[in-house]
Amino acid sequence: MAKLTTDNQVGGAAYVLTASSKLFDTAGIALSSGSKAQASFSGYMASDKAPVIDFIGATDGETVEVDFQEPIRPSSFQLGEGASASIKISEAGASGAALAVKSVSLLDDRSIEIKTGAQKSGMKYRVELSDVMSASGVKSKAKLIKFFKAINLRAVQKASVAMGADLNGDGRVDFIDFTMFSAVYGQSLAASTAAEDGQTDQGLEPIEPNPDSTVQHTSEPSGD
Repeated sequence: MAKLTTDNQVGGAAYVLTASSKLFDTAGIALSSGSKAQASFSGYMASDKAPVIDFIGATDGETVEVDFQEPIRPSSFQLGEGASASIKISEAGASGAALAVKSVSLLDDRSIEIKTGAQKSGMKYRVELSDVMSASGVKSKAKLIKFFKAINLRAVQKASVAMGADLNGDGRVDFIDFTMFSAVYGQSLAASTAAEDGQTDQGLEPIEPNPDSTVQHTSEPSGD
């Protein structure tokens, strides 16, 4: 990743960045000319709006993602390890027990990732953000408060068990999966039964032909 500093951009204007063949990768291969050496972007447009949370949700049992409608200033948060004073998370229930904030990192200019202590399965949490500033320097006048629900581990486990029966991987557990299971189970059962009866994998031993052998009759021949 490279960060470029430009002259003042016209907000919303269309720009094209073109790199020359003098740019090399770590293996020493030069960048090919043409469309692959170009990238378009819009000029930065400063917003006079205060930060607004667009989305918040748990991505696993110890991670929360927060997305904002506008780009934010990274200095709004204490990034890296250690709790950020501008973030407080607590249970939404009567206890209001605090949830530890272990670290904060930027996902992009509008999103942050918060690493927390172990969240309680299915628990609803209250997130309070203070002193959050937009990229253009506008600070929210009030604390930003949003709620999210921790992942329900029991529901995830049930779903995993159900998907474990999806033998053909089509996202459903249906008659095809049952047919596949029956075929596999039937072969396994037949092999197990054969092993118990002393049969080999090729089945019963074939009968060797013997021209001198006699055939025992079970009835008397008809006649006068």
